[in-house]
Amino acid sequence: KKAFVTIPYKLPSIALPQAEYFLDMKFVLDTETLWAPAGHEIVFCQLPLPVKAAALKRPMPSLPPKVWQEKDTMFFEAGDSSFVFNTVTGELIDWTRGGQELLAAGPILNIWRAPTDNDKHIRNQWERFGYNTMRQRCSKITLTHNGDISVLTVTAKFAPLVRASDVTGLGFWGYDVDYIYNIHPDGSLKLDVKAKLFKRPGGHWGVPEPGKGDFDNMPYLPRMGVVFKVPADMTNVEWFGLGPGEAYSDSFQAQHVGLFKATVADLFTNYLRPQENATTSAACRCTTAKAAASSPPAAHSSISPPAPTQST
Repeated sequence: KKAFVTIPYKLPSIALPQAEYFLDMKFVLDTETLWAPAGHEIVFCQLPLPVKAAALKRPMPSLPPKVWQEKDTMFFEAGDSSFVFNTVTGELIDWTRGGQELLAAGPILNIWRAPTDNDKHIRNQWERFGYNTMRQRCSKITLTHNGDISVLTVTAKFAPLVRASDVTGLGFWGYDVDYIYNIHPDGSLKLDVKAKLFKRPGGHWGVPEPGKGDFDNMPYLPRMGVVFKVPADMTNVEWFGLGPGEAYSDSFQAQHVGLFKATVADLFTNYLRPQENATTSAACRCTTAKAAASSPPAAHSSISPPAPTQST
């Protein structure tokens, strides 16, 4: 039998800043069975609701930033944040805020991950093209201003590890990358990353020249994004996205959108064969924090502004 059912729900009159709203539906057993108790969830459905939330507004201090350079290191101070850049690689190697270290290394473009069992048919091709040996070299760093926002742009090349036959030192393919650091007066940071693929003629070490076959049919990328390191004592993780479990292409439909908390140890999956694990998808916010302590207050770092979620 088929029937149309009207599900009542009420949209908020005033949306929380930067919030997203969903209608959550669960289908559960109404009676106990031999294989599951009453209330056991059979399937769920989650529908995004058409709610437009206002942007979060924060007061900004008016103190000008400070910038100076010592040899291969650039220092930048804004608000209660201190940023340290390596001018050779272009990496942000330290971010300290309020006396607490938030970032230990990165962010840097990343296309590699630990292969899984499902990658055995493609892994040799990935390694043949050097996906697992990518390195970055900084071309220049420029500083401009957009109102009271300081815009620090790192221009770099991201390419496979140089082979002996490559006398230019640039690699035969790679990415021209711009890291655009928008640093606000209060010390908060917004990062935009732009990457454009380049290919140069004269391929060697088993990689043909462009237009001669395989170079124009490079295998798909294992991953595309940025990778960075937080201090080792930041063991608590909170994210807004799919969860609470892993969300890979063969498992993400079993996850739902929400705000989840876990420890780094909890996120580890001890597969029989060590491989990539713990990935979450559609995450627009992730916060790491130290374990709770009475003194001093726990430090935390976040990759995006707060984005609360409301479910009906």
